Amino acid sequence: MNPIASTLLKHRRDSPIAFLKNVPTSSVVFDERTVYKCKYGCKNFDRKHSCPPESFKTKKKVKGRQYRWVLLFATTSKIPRKYSKYRRRLENYIRENEIQRISCDLDALFNEQGVAHITLSGGSCHRCRHCSKIKGEDCIRPSRMQTSMEAIGIDCVKTMHNAGFDFQMPNIDSINRCGCIFHNANALRGLESRTRKSNQKLLRPTIAQTTKQCREFILSNPELFESVRVVPVARLPIKKRLCHNCANRGENYACPPYSGPIDISLWNHAIVWKWRENECEELNYDRAFLEFHRKVFSLGHYLSLSLRDGPCDECMPCALKDNNHSECPHRRLLAPSIQSQDIDAGEFGSGKYGIELI
Repeated sequence: MNPIASTLLKHRRDSPIAFLKNVPTSSVVFDERTVYKCKYGCKNFDRKHSCPPESFKTKKKVKGRQYRWVLLFATTSKIPRKYSKYRRRLENYIRENEIQRISCDLDALFNEQGVAHITLSGGSCHRCRHCSKIKGEDCIRPSRMQTSMEAIGIDCVKTMHNAGFDFQMPNIDSINRCGCIFHNANALRGLESRTRKSNQKLLRPTIAQTTKQCREFILSNPELFESVRVVPVARLPIKKRLCHNCANRGENYACPPYSGPIDISLWNHAIVWKWRENECEELNYDRAFLEFHRKVFSLGHYLSLSLRDGPCDECMPCALKDNNHSECPHRRLLAPSIQSQDIDAGEFGSGKYGIELI
């Protein structure tokens, strides 16, 4: 038996690895939408060497070297529902560090055997307390830097599901983490080990189910929303150059050029919702924007993308104009505007709208 395989199988009972499987590289699902999830929402975008857009260098290596195999590995842990959100964050951090330690150990094992490979882990790199990318400096630990699977465009949920180990987004009472190693070691063909079943189940919402849930959500929050509809992306009203002469161009994160053209055809449907205008600060547009996205995400649309109506006004002026800010201070609200994607919100009717691409 191959030394790598024998070592992995020998210590599988003592390892937190719940699932291990070697599959053809063609089984890995690449999806461009994962990168948009990084750009809009993640605080590490363009602030870590291991994250987009710099991580695209690793993607080119993976694609260019034409690896035949990928070794997938995952952990699974239950968490009590009674845990507070702070305790859950701590558990997430612990499990993220755990999968990164596993990645380091497996990477060292492949190096010992002289097997050419590229290792990807789960979550952003934790090798340094503060990434040198923030200061515009080169990585100080390039040999130990850990790039995540998502950062090069891999859909981890579908990839792991196809391999036989379910992931669920969002997680409720469990945490699953995964990593992988691209390689050409034919001796690992057929390697598979499962010491525990996944604590999660892949959510597969249909359009009918999503429409029903969104309508019920709107009816239960009449103070925030007026209406909702689900339409094919191909039927969205397109009008070119909506932002060409806008005063917010280059002045707001929601506007071009930061929020440049996105291939919206990557998504099949658009959920168009209307905010109920009011003067109450607690019922403002940004709250409706966040609440609706959370609802859609909770249904299992983990690659959904939010579009807001017009520029973001959470910071006035926008932090993009402030030289002391190197990132948006409100990443949860960061999203491209509907108009930045040449969608004419005026065609929906009067009022202020939001869109969830699913």
